[in-house]
Amino acid sequence: MDLGLMFKNLRAQIELACKLTEDEWIYCRDRMRPISLQSGECILRPGERADFFAFIHKGLVKRYFVTDNGAHSITSFDATQRIVS
Repeated sequence: MDLGLMFKNLRAQIELACKLTEDEWIYCRDRMRPISLQSGECILRPGERADFFAFIHKGLVKRYFVTDNGAHSITSFDATQRIVS
């Protein structure tokens, strides 16, 4: 994983919403934890609290909820260079 490119792309996405000073960017960047997921792995499981956001550097993420009978109901897909929360 090319972290330099990933952080550059992430900053560009954030700055579509708000500009960051260099100090603000360094503060954010230093708290990020890159992870890699295999196909089918979950970012967040039912019942877990989301206290983070994710940046999809490469790939596709399916958003869904699990119904009472255990079925998956897809709500959306997010692809490369997207911020999801």
